[in-house]
Amino acid sequence: MLGVKPATLYAYVSRGVLKSYRQGIRRERLYRERDIERVLRFQPTHGHHPLPHAADWMGDP
Repeated sequence: MLGVKPATLYAYVSRGVLKSYRQGIRRERLYRERDIERVLRFQPTHGHHPLPHAADWMGDP
């Protein structure tokens, strides 16, 4: 739904933009649809995107 890479999704969770929920004993994560819809409603302001790419947050080379 968001069209982002897993690293970006991880960054959203680590920064509190989204909350994830563990599914079973494996490392699968679930996300509430209403939380995803809230992120989708974010609008760019002054030509800037409100959610930077994960590489910007995590210092990826």
